[in-house]
Amino acid sequence: MKRMLLIMALAGALAGCAGAPEDLVVVDKALKAQANTSTSGLSEFGASGGGQAAATLYWVEGRIQNKGPQDYVGVVIRFRAKDSGSNKLLTAELEKVPAGKTVAFRTTTLQTYAVVTLLPDPPEIEAKTP
Repeated sequence: MKRMLLIMALAGALAGCAGAPEDLVVVDKALKAQANTSTSGLSEFGASGGGQAAATLYWVEGRIQNKGPQDYVGVVIRFRAKDSGSNKLLTAELEKVPAGKTVAFRTTTLQTYAVVTLLPDPPEIEAKTP
């Protein structure tokens, strides 16, 4: 019984350290794109072995605001996007978002030949207090 109480207390303490804090809010975001042309292959092998393939890099840029009185560290922001029928994650990681401040972020990139759109879901935010 004591072991169960200890596990429950530890789980409660950990739940208070990480998760989706209400003080952190994404105030603006934009899906960005850039053409990325690859010239891999040799032209003497025909269409399958050479030429150019134009993929596009996609990422999200934006700002996150800390409306609370405490700093947050290890902040992770995840956006869901759709790429020709499959769902993808674009993730940004920030070392720190100080109390009362707004910080810019940029997610990882996704390279694809398909058009990518952001899903209307709110971003997932995880953070810890120092």
